[in-house]
Amino acid sequence: MRQIWQTLLLAVLVFSVQAVPAYGAGERKISLTAIAGSDTVKLAREILVRAYHKIGYEADVVFLPGKRARSNAINGVSSGEVARVKAYGKKSPTLVRIATELFVVRGAAFAIKDEVELGTLDDLSKYRIGVLRGVLYSDRLTDGYNRHYAKTISQLFKMLVRDRVDLIIAIDLSGMMTINREYKDTPIRVIRDDLIVLPVFHYLHESKAELVPRIAEVILNMKKSGELGRIRKDFVLGEVSASDD
Repeated sequence: MRQIWQTLLLAVLVFSVQAVPAYGAGERKISLTAIAGSDTVKLAREILVRAYHKIGYEADVVFLPGKRARSNAINGVSSGEVARVKAYGKKSPTLVRIATELFVVRGAAFAIKDEVELGTLDDLSKYRIGVLRGVLYSDRLTDGYNRHYAKTISQLFKMLVRDRVDLIIAIDLSGMMTINREYKDTPIRVIRDDLIVLPVFHYLHESKAELVPRIAEVILNMKKSGELGRIRKDFVLGEVSASDD
C-alpha cells in the first residue's frame, strides 16, 4: 500500500511540474528604439509601455542616438520607433504612423518679470532671449535678436532666474518638468505656448503591420478616456519615471 501511495504522489508531482509553464513562456515582446536624452520620448515610452501591455505585449525600449534609432527602425532591426513628428514618416517609407497622436509638444516662452509679454512674435526684439544650443525652431525664431545660448535646460532656467535673460524658449514639457524639479518656489510663468505646435506619433515597421490597428485602437481609447492626459500630468510632476533605464 505504501508503494502505491508513493507512486501516486510521484505522478501528481510530475503532472504539476508539466502543467506550470516555464517563466516567460509564450510572453510576447516588441522591441522599439527611441532617441536618448529626450523628455518627449521618455513620456512617449511611458505611454507605449502601458498601451502595449493592454494588447498583451511587453514593450522593450532601447534608447539610442537619433540617427541610429532611425536606422534600426527603418531597417526592421527594431519593430519601430517610440515617437517622432508627422513629417518624419514622409522620409521613412518602411514605417507606418499610428494615426492618433500620443500628445502635442509646444514651444513655449517662460519669463519672471511681469512686464515681459509676447503680444506678437515681433515683441521678441525687445528682450534678451535664452535658447538651447542646436534647437532649430528657436534658432530660426530668434535670428537677429539679442540671443543667449545654454547647453542644457537647467542652465537655460538658471539664466532666467539670475536675470541674465528676460525670457527663455523651451519645449513646454521639459520646461514644466524643470520648474517642478528645481524652481517650484519661483514666479516663473509661461507667457506664450504656441511658438511651435507639433503632434507626436508612434511608428511601427511595416513588418509589424498586423499590430497597427490594435495599438491604434488602444491609443485612441486612452486619449478618449483621458488616460493619455493623466500620464502626461504625472510625468511632468515627476510621479512616473523619466530615466533612460
